Amino acid sequence: MQPPSPSSTTPPGAPPRNRLVALLAVGAIFLLAVGGVVGYLIGNSAVGHATLRVNVENRLATTQTAQVTVNSRVMGTLVVPAGQTMPLDVAVAFATANGAIFEIEAISTGGQDASSVFVNTPGIFVVGLRIG
Repeated sequence: MQPPSPSSTTPPGAPPRNRLVALLAVGAIFLLAVGGVVGYLIGNSAVGHATLRVNVENRLATTQTAQVTVNSRVMGTLVVPAGQTMPLDVAVAFATANGAIFEIEAISTGGQDASSVFVNTPGIFVVGLRIG
């Protein structure tokens, strides 16, 4: 009879250690995949998308550079010639069940203007702002 090898540390009746580690790894990957799919479905199921068309009118006699912000976040910069109106399209996302209010502001050295719009359906929402 041959004595057991000293490298064998598995107690009798227990599964080999490498099988247990592999089983745990497969189980963890499966749970991560299921969690990712569920999170994706919940996160995207009730989100709508719309466009805010911001028209910035310059009533001053000089060209103005205006920063357009939506909810205090800079979304773009427009150079608006004197007496002209320039558009800026801003894509927004909102919860379809509740809608969302977006605060839009145009800021330049010649002045600023702000407005808000309630968005609850996909589409294009026109917002007019004036400088000067």
